[in-house]
Amino acid sequence: MIIMQKMTIHPGLIIKSYLTQGQISSSFAAQKMGMHASQFCDILNGKRDLNSRVALLLEQEFGYSARELMHLQAEYDLEKERNLLTKQGLLP
Repeated sequence: MIIMQKMTIHPGLIIKSYLTQGQISSSFAAQKMGMHASQFCDILNGKRDLNSRVALLLEQEFGYSARELMHLQAEYDLEKERNLLTKQGLLP
C-alpha cells in the first residue's frame, strides 16, 4: 500500500509571502510588533510556531486575520503530527 502524505504549509511561509508582496521587510515588521527580528524570521521560515500573541499583533499592525492565521497553524500542527504517527504505525 502506498501512503500519500499531505503536508500543509507553515503559516510563516504565507506571512512571508504577503510581506514580500507588500514590500515590507521582516525586520520592519518585527520592530513594529515589538519582537526580536530573529524570532520573527524563525516564524517566517517555519522554524518556530506562530502563537496567538504574534497572530494578534499581525492582525493589529498589518490587517491579517488572527483567527485565520491560528487556523493555519492548527492545520499545520495536526498534519505534522498525523504524518509522524503514521510513520510510527500508530495511524493508518
